[in-house]
Amino acid sequence: MIEKPKILATRTLHNGWLKLKQADILLPNNTEMTYTFAEKEDGVIVLPLTKDKQVVMVEQFRVPIKKVFLELPAGLREPGETPEETAARELEEETGYKPGKLVHLTTVYPTTGLINFKAHLFFATELKKTKQNLEESEFLEVRLIPLKQFERMVKEGYMEGSMALAYFYAKSKKLI
Repeated sequence: MIEKPKILATRTLHNGWLKLKQADILLPNNTEMTYTFAEKEDGVIVLPLTKDKQVVMVEQFRVPIKKVFLELPAGLREPGETPEETAARELEEETGYKPGKLVHLTTVYPTTGLINFKAHLFFATELKKTKQNLEESEFLEVRLIPLKQFERMVKEGYMEGSMALAYFYAKSKKLI
């Protein structure tokens, strides 16, 4: 059994879009250290598939990595929202597609050593075209990627992390 460190004190360094915190901890070997980490509300990642087997994706610039990424629609939960409500809202806001059916695939903690962020992965089908409704800070373009091409991108390592997980979970549940 792994022995847990003892948290001696915790303080907030920054409380904005992302909460940055520091904790003074006592390790099992009696060494004290300071650990810096972030906190953020839960989010969702949606794998949307059209009737004609196109994956609805978004292309956008990501500041921390300083490059344009082709990604699955994703976003953060608003207070009081269920993960399903967030998935439906974010999909429609970012892509202009409203899901007729949402299946929860799994929940993951993508970066446990850095942030408490939890991502709920969904598979969306029976999509109805509506209107994209981007937030003021969002600048992205919708891309329809044929499922076979998306599968190749996942297998070749182009789609990493939670996007690939969403695909593999949907495949394992025989949704794709």
